Amino acid sequence: MSEAEEMRQDRNTLNGTFKLEKNTIYSALDRRKRFAVPRSLPTNSEARFVASVQRISDNEHLCVANLITLKKLITSCSCVINIPGGSKENPMFHPELYKVIAGSIDLENLRFINTRFIYKLYRDPRCFVFKEYNTWTNNLGYIELRSPFHNSFFLGFVSYSISEPKYIHHLYKYFGNQDYDEGGSSFCATYGWGDKTSKANGTTEDTHSKTLQKARIQFLKSSDCLSKFWRSEELSDHFSFEFQDIICAVCTAEDFQWKDRGIPLICGGKLLGIGTVATNNANLIFFQKLQIYQILAFTSIETGDSNASESYNKSCLICHSIIIFIFIKPYIIIKFFFFN
Repeated sequence: MSEAEEMRQDRNTLNGTFKLEKNTIYSALDRRKRFAVPRSLPTNSEARFVASVQRISDNEHLCVANLITLKKLITSCSCVINIPGGSKENPMFHPELYKVIAGSIDLENLRFINTRFIYKLYRDPRCFVFKEYNTWTNNLGYIELRSPFHNSFFLGFVSYSISEPKYIHHLYKYFGNQDYDEGGSSFCATYGWGDKTSKANGTTEDTHSKTLQKARIQFLKSSDCLSKFWRSEELSDHFSFEFQDIICAVCTAEDFQWKDRGIPLICGGKLLGIGTVATNNANLIFFQKLQIYQILAFTSIETGDSNASESYNKSCLICHSIIIFIFIKPYIIIKFFFFN
């Protein structure tokens, strides 16, 4: 199926969805109360790579993803491995049941151009959850869409380092810099739809805002992070954030929650990690360091017309030509000297 046909198919599916649920679409993301927490609204151009992964049937927001090309996104492994949740009606790893909303910080102002359907889901093969620690490691996931978004002022892809040395160099300009540690004067940023709603009994429950939220991020030393997360020396002595390539950070907003897994760590305008909110402390976020080789491998495999594929085909043609010439060269020489 061509890209144009895929987009027509997506448009037809969307038209049916919008007609059926015109008045209730994104009701799961409605906001009932704004808490006075130190966060802000991002500009459209600032967070134009941030996307919402949703279930098609009920428009339920499931996690956050980030455009690394106009057709491919990076999120957390805990996102792709947990959707749809393992029910009989929605068995695991059925990507056709899900969609991605991008290009709008307000999820109510949507058109077809903002929506694409998921084609495939991938995850880091080493992804693993330590149940006794309630912590994910190698927590990276990837999403491929049926057809690409269109680049615009409101929608584009995130910037990231294109080699491991450059990534490490950029990372340690911030991580380990005292100005960016908790209590310092400088901040990185993250974006998500987390929110809370007050209940009649005085408690709060996790909900989602219809508007993308921006929060400031600072880093924690491993010992401080362990004490805030577990408050138990027995457990903390057996777990190392550094060994698992996890960046522990504190967030200025308390509203982010489990369905914000996949949120980006942005420092100096570049993506440095993919985050999941700690289960017992909404101020704490675990950011998985990027695996640049995975991203480059994932983005180079485009359907049909990728530059990488074209270069590969050209190099194969040249190699084959050289090999053939080596084999036939003796026969050419013999023919030239003995039969002329």
